[in-house]
Amino acid sequence: MFRSSRIRNLLTLTAIAASLCLPSQGASLPSEKNRRISNPPAALKSIGWPRLYKYSKYFNTKTYDVHILGTTEVSDEKMLLVAEFIDDMISALKSPQDRAKFAGHHICLIGSKDPDLGELGSVPNQRNAGGKNVTLLTADLINHIARDDQGNEFFRGWNIPAHEFGHTIEMKLELQKRSDQVFSSNDVNYNLKMKREYFAWASETWFNSSRSKVTRDKMPKWQYDYLATIFDAANKWMPASDSQRGQDVPRIKRN
Repeated sequence: MFRSSRIRNLLTLTAIAASLCLPSQGASLPSEKNRRISNPPAALKSIGWPRLYKYSKYFNTKTYDVHILGTTEVSDEKMLLVAEFIDDMISALKSPQDRAKFAGHHICLIGSKDPDLGELGSVPNQRNAGGKNVTLLTADLINHIARDDQGNEFFRGWNIPAHEFGHTIEMKLELQKRSDQVFSSNDVNYNLKMKREYFAWASETWFNSSRSKVTRDKMPKWQYDYLATIFDAANKWMPASDSQRGQDVPRIKRN
């Protein structure tokens, strides 16, 4: 059972995410031969929540022309890792037509010292949201040591990007009705008030990123079969943690 306050927070966050449907800005992108972290094009400096976040760093994914924006609290290395992650997650989609729909999408990265969505009069302490055209992620919770509500430390891998970009995929590909039918028909613990969370949770599992430690090969067959209509089951990419990467995180050039 979910506590009513938790449900209200998630419903409020879902409403925020659904509102993040900004049109693609016609900003010029860095050339392929000069791909480096740079200052954002003027049109993108305050995309997302301009009252809260001012972006000082910019990168666009090599393959799908996704805008990666970061505040001064976000490291260059994390910008690159997230760009790589987004490219790989889009590449895992089965349909070339679906992959093409992400051109112009905005990934907005903030740090733990940046304001949270509570300053918009919304969910206090919430710093992550997946919308149709904007995805908000807290860089400090990606591939990083975090603390739970009891103060216990644990390693946070890629569950938040997989979850929030899962929301984005469901919205961008207009999968809501299909998801509702599949999950409500098969999940014995289905909660209607949480219906927009099920595909995002399943996306975490598909990419072996769930904090529950359930992996793709342990998914219920009905859930695997549904996600296999969207993602290419033959694509075996999984995001790697720093411990798996070792020291291979490259340094990024700055203009």
